[in-house]
Amino acid sequence: MTKRIKYILLLLTTLLIIFTGCPMALDPIDSTKIQPTEPKIETGITITVPRYAPWIIAVASSNARAFAFTDVVEIIIKNSSDVEIYNNTFSGIPDGSGTISCSAELAPGTGYSLTVNIFNNNNSTTVPVVSGTAAGVDVTSGNATSVTVTCLPVNPEIALVGVTYPFTNVVPMTVDGDGQPTSTGGELWYQITGPSTGYLDLTVDVPAGISYYLITFGANGLYAGDPVMGGPGTQTITMVAPPSGETGYLAIAPISANSTPVSGSVSWV
Repeated sequence: MTKRIKYILLLLTTLLIIFTGCPMALDPIDSTKIQPTEPKIETGITITVPRYAPWIIAVASSNARAFAFTDVVEIIIKNSSDVEIYNNTFSGIPDGSGTISCSAELAPGTGYSLTVNIFNNNNSTTVPVVSGTAAGVDVTSGNATSVTVTCLPVNPEIALVGVTYPFTNVVPMTVDGDGQPTSTGGELWYQITGPSTGYLDLTVDVPAGISYYLITFGANGLYAGDPVMGGPGTQTITMVAPPSGETGYLAIAPISANSTPVSGSVSWV
């Protein structure tokens, strides 16, 4: 008799994990990629992560979350006794929907914690760019439970008003003639405090031929406002900030027609 399979579906476009007892075909992006021909495990985990964040592809998206590019994802699962029962990294060529997926066995239980570490190889192959953990997760047969994982930058630079922060040797994301991404790039993260005005006035300086995306996120990992695109030279850009007095994050993703590393600076005026 075919066993019912339980999947945990992690969509980092929405950072939503769904635990369910429904059999197969649960991924709305591309269910054919995750359906096993002959189910062999009673419960399992399926992780689906986009290579490019929604705000990189669409420039404006209410689904934007605090990451830019995905090369490698590390999944760590602990049981209710805080004992690690699963640890694996995965990567690979994205499928037609631009996602990377993998599956692993997970038994029903209570009090699980799930940690997600996202690596961008242009930044580091050993330290994740963003990370998040969901705790107190229960997995029971025949029930569906949704859990939100908040991923935040691991080592953002703390940015202060009036200070210029130079950056060097950042690999830009490359794009084709239509502006569509052709390769991932490096990403810069800054920790900021929301000003009373509700807006950030930034001065960004990059070389000729370079453009970039800017986006701000709140402490909950949700975007604070639509991304802004800047161009070469020195520009002053006004952006929506996180709420006044609250911690937030600013991301910068340089863009170029080639992958030659670039240098520049950003300051909060």
